[in-house]
Amino acid sequence: MKIDTLELQTRAILSEEAMQILSSKAHNTYHKETGEYDCYKYEIQGATCKVVVQYTVQNYKLRLHISSLPKLITGSSLISLNDSHRDQVFLTLQKCLEGIKIEADPIPEWSVRQMHTYHDFQVGDQVQDYISVFSKAQLPRYQTITYAGESVSFKCDHMEHQVYDKQKKVLKEQGVTMEEVERCQGILRYEVRYRTLSLGNANSRKFGELCTDEVTGSMIAKYFNTLPMANLTISSANEVQKKLTVLYGGAAAIHMMGFIDAYGRNALDGVYSDTKGRYLRKLRKAGISPILENLTLPPLILPFADLQTFTPVEGIATERCPEYRRLPRKREMGQRDVT
Repeated sequence: MKIDTLELQTRAILSEEAMQILSSKAHNTYHKETGEYDCYKYEIQGATCKVVVQYTVQNYKLRLHISSLPKLITGSSLISLNDSHRDQVFLTLQKCLEGIKIEADPIPEWSVRQMHTYHDFQVGDQVQDYISVFSKAQLPRYQTITYAGESVSFKCDHMEHQVYDKQKKVLKEQGVTMEEVERCQGILRYEVRYRTLSLGNANSRKFGELCTDEVTGSMIAKYFNTLPMANLTISSANEVQKKLTVLYGGAAAIHMMGFIDAYGRNALDGVYSDTKGRYLRKLRKAGISPILENLTLPPLILPFADLQTFTPVEGIATERCPEYRRLPRKREMGQRDVT
């Protein structure tokens, strides 16, 4: 499962003992049209990454935020998790809650509120070259934003996907060893940041049904394959024109080079979307990226690039981890536990 940052949510009535632990930290009171809400935040001590529990008393919402799931489980954000880690993930998160006396639904049944899926490409000393290419990409309904030449983000109202220099990001984190810095040299990370709204096409939002290799792989591929340079060789103008001339003839190649030039300058205002699509399909058929560079860059290809959609299968969580059973409800949700 290619998951990094994770936020889960459920509803629970906490015991008095758990509330005493949470209330040992400062809490905030929020005023909304529907009333006043007391929100407690508590950071789990001794975890290998930042793990925060958040609880709102009035609506019983319990959230669990993990800054890096791989780091929590393996001690390193560079070791990708897979299906063999599922039970360990469930048990580790359960122990985080048990440590502060919280009893709630089994972890696989919590809903996903936020989940960052990712894939790391090892590109050697060409990280900056690829970031330069991605900064020129245009996606319908998305805004392309470049941050200090270290990352490129594609944003819309409800979701975001991005590429960034993993080593430069790790250097900014606290408590990082030189070994970790060296291990992420040459890594270009592609990351899809899902929130609740952007999970709308999933059959389920339960964590146990989303945290599989197949599902997270398809979640990554779904957006990566929308990028105009995905799976395509990035070449210089001369090389591209030569290849287009062979495939489509000299006149057509000149027209297509004009399109590529306008695409790279973000100067396609007024061009019909059907026309853009026709040119982009021809370039993809030729295996050519619509973005040019002064050097040839190998294509970035996902090992699961053919996966397009994700449809979690219900019920697999408890079958694979029978230890997790739904806890009996001893009281109604409308009552506060005072025992």
